[in-house]
Amino acid sequence: IARVHYDPAKGGAPEESYMPQSDEVEWDVPLTEEVVERWARRQKTWDDLGTRGQTEIEATLLFDTNIVRGASLMVRAFLTRPRVVSEPSLGFELTQVGTSVARALRIHNPSDAPLAVQLVFPLCEGGEGGGNASCD
Repeated sequence: IARVHYDPAKGGAPEESYMPQSDEVEWDVPLTEEVVERWARRQKTWDDLGTRGQTEIEATLLFDTNIVRGASLMVRAFLTRPRVVSEPSLGFELTQVGTSVARALRIHNPSDAPLAVQLVFPLCEGGEGGGNASCD
């Protein structure tokens, strides 16, 4: 009897797309720009895989035992993009200085691993010099 277990989080990822694990992030400080850029690249990779229809992994496992040699087993796994929020973006109404606007954000953790969440504002083009910039 054999048990095949696939965990994509355990796979060796290239250093460029490495994302820190939950216990490696200081959750009381903002994420670094490098981590946000890596996250954006990873999201683009997910989009590209879905567009090309490459969300399925197939492999053939070969078993050599004292009873049988060369027994093969076809294994198939699907890459499912994790979703923890029901809406991809959260909009806030215009407000005046000194007041605030609140929005509820429902989060669903489909895994058995702890989940930490941070609010990350989009990087806007043209705002590097301290001037006003607009984001779409």
